[in-house]
This record gives sequence, structure tokens and C-alpha cells, in this order.
Amino acid sequence: MKMSNEEFFEWSMQRFEQLEDSIEFKSVDREISKIFYHAIIKIKRNYTAIHHLFNGKWENSYIEAIPLIRILAEAYFHLCYIIDQNDQELLVREYKELAELQAYKVARNLKESGTRLLPEELEFIHKEYEGKNKPKSPAHLQFINQLVEKISKNNEGVEYIYTRVYNAFSSYVHFNPATSVLYGTQKEDKFVFNQFEENELLLDELQSHTNGIIILMFKRIFDYLKIQSLKDEFDKYYVEKDKTYKF
Repeated sequence: MKMSNEEFFEWSMQRFEQLEDSIEFKSVDREISKIFYHAIIKIKRNYTAIHHLFNGKWENSYIEAIPLIRILAEAYFHLCYIIDQNDQELLVREYKELAELQAYKVARNLKESGTRLLPEELEFIHKEYEGKNKPKSPAHLQFINQLVEKISKNNEGVEYIYTRVYNAFSSYVHFNPATSVLYGTQKEDKFVFNQFEENELLLDELQSHTNGIIILMFKRIFDYLKIQSLKDEFDKYYVEKDKTYKF
């Protein structure tokens, strides 16, 4: 019997707890541990926030989960890349370069803003921007389409998530008048804002995308860390004839 979304969330939180308590998880190579753990906790907290929005106390609160689902997808892409990269020294250097580039851009924008700056902002500009050349960072960490191209061969579902979640939900992250239909109800020839009707099809779609990303994430991590007990627990839900998981 398929789990309800509430049951799947509880199951997932238990798996996160078991994962974090495992020797294999705690023994991740020190070189990449900061990047690896960052990706895991980002996914876990995003997923938790999404779940709360699915069950929010105000009308159609699940709409506000859409940007977070897109962030969840992006974090999953980075986790796949971290796991795929065999050269750990290169991996650490690439993410260090990405952090330096992002800091440079923030400092540059502050410097060019023309606004009155706080002492700590001036210190940040001096440290990250003044007298420095623009840091170089690999394109595949700056542009998600290039990251997806790198990881799609070794990671199940990546291209689907990129097309059906990351790209499709872009217009819900940035202001787009076309998405206004989610924030009201069409009454005959008039659209009324802030009057909501439950959209069960949309909610089901969002829950399906979210649960799918979490399933793929667990599968990838359990295989990577070779945690046999969790792999066995996970595979109990695999339905061979359907080639899918009974979640």
C-alpha cells in the first residue's frame, strides 16, 4: 500500500536521522565533508519547509512551496556532482572558486550601489573586491544547464527534474504576471484576487516532484556511502514489475 504524504515525510525524517547517525556518514572524507554536509542539510531543511507549506494553515499555502522545490532540485544537482567527482582536490578548489566569485560580485555591487555603506560593508569590499581581478569559477557551477549536462549520465532522473521542475518552476520564482492565476479565482468573466479554490491536481504534482527528488537523493546517498542496512530498508519499497518505488 502506498504511503500518504505525511507517512512519507515521517519515513524520510527517520531515514535522515539514521543516515546522520551512521558511521559511514560521519566518516566522509574530511576534504569534502563541508561541501557534502552542506548539500545534505540544505536538502533536509528545504524539504521540511516544503512539507510545512503543503500542510499550511492558510489557503493554498502550497503555492509558496514552488520556489523551494526549485531550490531543492538545484541542491540535489549539486549533491550528485559532489558524489560523482572523483578528484576531491579539484572539487574543493572549484567550490572555493565559486564562493570567491560570489563574494566578489556582492562586494562589487555594494561598491557601485552609490548608497551609504556601513563600516563592515566597507571592510567586506576591501577584502573581496578592491584591487582584485574577477575570480574564475568553472561554468558548470555557475550555470545549472551545464551542471545537469555533467551529471545526467550517472544520475537517475536528473534531466526530468531539470525540465519538469527546475525550468518549469522558474516563472514562479521570478515575478511573472502569467502566474497570477494561482492567486485568485476566475468567476465567470472576472478574476478575483485572494479568493482561493483548492487545486488538488497542482498539489499532487508538487508533492510528487518533491517526494521524487527525496527518493532519488536517498538512493544516491545510500549507494555512495554503501550503507547496506539503509539500502535494504529502502529497497523494501521497490516494486520490480513497475520499476518504481512504492512510496
